[in-house]
Amino acid sequence: MKNSLSLTLIVKNEEKTLDRILKNAHLYADEIVIVDTGSNDQTKEIAKKYTDKVYDFVWCDDFSKARNFGIEKCSMDFVMWIDADDVISDENARKIKQLFIAPIEWDVCYIPYNVTYDSRGNVTQSLSRERIFRNNRGILFLLPIHEQLNCNRTQKFKLVKNISVDHQPTVEKNTEKMAENRNFTILKKVTQQPEYSDSPTLWGHLAKEYAIRKNTENAIYAYQTALEKNELNKEFINRSALSRIHYELGVQLCIKKETDAALHHFGIAMAIHPLWREPVFECGRLLFLLKRPREALQMFLFCQTIPLNTFDYIDTQIYDGPVFYDWLSLVYAALGEFKIAIKSVKKALTFMPNDAKMLSNKSAWEKIINNAGVRITN
Repeated sequence: MKNSLSLTLIVKNEEKTLDRILKNAHLYADEIVIVDTGSNDQTKEIAKKYTDKVYDFVWCDDFSKARNFGIEKCSMDFVMWIDADDVISDENARKIKQLFIAPIEWDVCYIPYNVTYDSRGNVTQSLSRERIFRNNRGILFLLPIHEQLNCNRTQKFKLVKNISVDHQPTVEKNTEKMAENRNFTILKKVTQQPEYSDSPTLWGHLAKEYAIRKNTENAIYAYQTALEKNELNKEFINRSALSRIHYELGVQLCIKKETDAALHHFGIAMAIHPLWREPVFECGRLLFLLKRPREALQMFLFCQTIPLNTFDYIDTQIYDGPVFYDWLSLVYAALGEFKIAIKSVKKALTFMPNDAKMLSNKSAWEKIINNAGVRITN
């Protein structure tokens, strides 16, 4: 029996990107449902070129309510949600279609979501999102912002690695979003509402907004509040999310030069989620800055034993990328291991060949070795 798929989006003033995401939707979706939250451009006219299921929703500062309204309008066996500023290549569209050819035993499918890129277009940050789910099974979105599906342990999950969705907003949209402070405003409001005031997830996101704005004091307060709220057991936070809160709190404590407290939280992050490289790397970097290079090296070498995490939010630059090898080179140089330092910085330069700082370090270390009469081998 063939399984069918509904694609649903919530949109507002997306005339510059909506064609991009919908033009190949016919390759994988049997139905398209568009929920417009107040566009005053050509968004709805563009949407109607692809579907007659275009609905208006009065915006109420609640992304989950808007998305759930769209889900209610979906009539196919499965639902896939996406945003107008995302991109699905034709190749990935065909792979999504392939998911529905064979019998399906899963209820929720996680698909990698690429969110940031370097100057060459290589993915630098990615995470897996619950992207496709069975319809009419009570699976809905929770939380008014940074919404997530109410998946539970009774449901069967599938994680695919050979399909991806790319987040590619226009520069204008990003600028507009930052100018509006939309997420920040909503988070400040909802964390004061009784319904959401005990949500560690929302407090964690609010902390991140403060951190982006370099408001370190409020960021630390919000991260600490997130941890306190989690202790109340009002909301379940999974292992990776809890580890991330400790890790991000540690980063903010570094900024305040509260190094012992930062190392403490990095340690907790590692203990909670040992197969995640970021807190290990950050701990190594802090130890280096504290002039403890041998301990820093131990952390960086430990990093190399942790494989690329394909499920949680990850930064590829510190797995097999320029940031990791740059810092590794600095540690080796601090220990007087200049030949290994040069090999490490050469590795970093394969990703960023024109980086002035790394080129300067490489030149300085080669000069030290040449003055010592040691031949450098690749």
